Amino acid sequence: MPVVERRWIREFVTGDFHGPAAPPAWRRWVETNTYVPRSVAKARTSDEQHPDSAGHDLVEEIVAFCADDSSAFERCAAALWRMTAPATHDLVPPAGEPTTTGDWTGRYLLGPVDDPMALEFGLAARCHRADDPIRASDVLPLLVTVRDRRAFGVFVTTSFFEPSIHRQVRESGYPPTLICGKDISLLLRAHGYTTREKVRTRLIRTPGT
Repeated sequence: MPVVERRWIREFVTGDFHGPAAPPAWRRWVETNTYVPRSVAKARTSDEQHPDSAGHDLVEEIVAFCADDSSAFERCAAALWRMTAPATHDLVPPAGEPTTTGDWTGRYLLGPVDDPMALEFGLAARCHRADDPIRASDVLPLLVTVRDRRAFGVFVTTSFFEPSIHRQVRESGYPPTLICGKDISLLLRAHGYTTREKVRTRLIRTPGT
C-alpha cells in the first residue's frame, strides 16, 4: 500500500490541501498544528536502561553529589544535553534562577548558521538512585509544558524510565527525548569523562551552562 495515495496528490495539486483523501497525520497537522513523529523505537526494558559497572560508577558520582540538590543536577543535566545537542542555545531555568521543578527552557537551532530556525524545548531533570524509576507522573508535567508551548521536550534522569512510559509519551503527540542512566554513562565516556574524579571536577562543579 502506498504511503501517499495518488488521489490526494491530485487534490493537493488543485489546491484542496486537506480533502477526503488526505492522510490522517496531515489532517492533524493542518487542523491542530500538532506533528506526531513516526517512531520505530521500542520501549526499552529497565535492564536496557542501566549502565554497565564502569558506567554505573560514573553516574553514581553524579547521584552522590546532586541527590540533595536538585538545582545542581539541573545544571548538570543541562550540560549533558548540550553534549548531546551542541546546537542548543539559551538554555535557562525559569526567570534565570534554579528551581525545583526542572522546567528549563531553551532553543535548538536548525538550518544555515546565518539564518537558523529555532525550535523551542523544555528540559526536566530528576536525580534518582539506580533502583528508583521515573514514573508517568514524573513525566506528565513536562508533557503539559511542551504541549502548551508547542515545543519538544527533554527528560534527563540518572535512573531509568518505567517501560510503559515509552509507549505513553509517544502516544501523547509531544514525545520528549528520554535520557536514562545508561545514556548518561555512554555520553560521559564519549566526551572523556572516564573517571569519577573527572565527572566530579569537570562536569558537576563546573558544568558550563
